[in-house]
Amino acid sequence: VLSVAAEFSLEEIGRLSLFVRADYFQYNMKTFARAWHMPDYKVTASANCDMKDKLVFKADLFVIGERTAFTPFASQGEDLGYGSYGKKLPMLLDINLGAEYRYNKRISAFLNVYNLANSGYNIWNNYPMQGITVLGGLSFSFLSF
Repeated sequence: VLSVAAEFSLEEIGRLSLFVRADYFQYNMKTFARAWHMPDYKVTASANCDMKDKLVFKADLFVIGERTAFTPFASQGEDLGYGSYGKKLPMLLDINLGAEYRYNKRISAFLNVYNLANSGYNIWNNYPMQGITVLGGLSFSFLSF
């Protein structure tokens, strides 16, 4: 596996933090026809905005390139030789948003929304991800730093 990555981050410009990472992969297979379920590239971007230690907003973007999944059925994929068939899994896009309210250093409430684009993608062949997922809650810290 050849892996090349580039990363860029800006920490606390005012109250804003930004992060971007791009990965490129190249696979040289000796035994298998493809590197099953492995993408050629991945891109991750994140942003955090801290509003005077009371409100915190978060956003994440994930992009994963096309992957090839193994399938034993000729009707589901292309012939890769030696009795193996590959099914193309499309590029996926995942967007997440979150907000947190900090009452004080020990008590806070949060709300996160995952897969905001509601894309019904498969990370693995025939294993679909959930659609939009909302998670909220309260947190309490017994230790205060």
